[in-house]
Amino acid sequence: MSNMRKAKLIKLSYLFVFWITILAIIFGFILFIIKDEPKEDTKEKIAWCEEYHPNLTNDECAKRAGW
Repeated sequence: MSNMRKAKLIKLSYLFVFWITILAIIFGFILFIIKDEPKEDTKEKIAWCEEYHPNLTNDECAKRAGW
């Protein structure tokens, strides 16, 4: 293999690894955003706890409510 081909192959390898890494970071960030957002029923339960048991934490309120 000539030096020119080796250099081109190395460059393509680095580009491939770079783009795979960038795509993995973007995919991980999107999954983090999706997972981090609470579900609609969770929002309602938090609102209920704040209204009826403001002195309790969310975990204590959930235990008392039976969730």
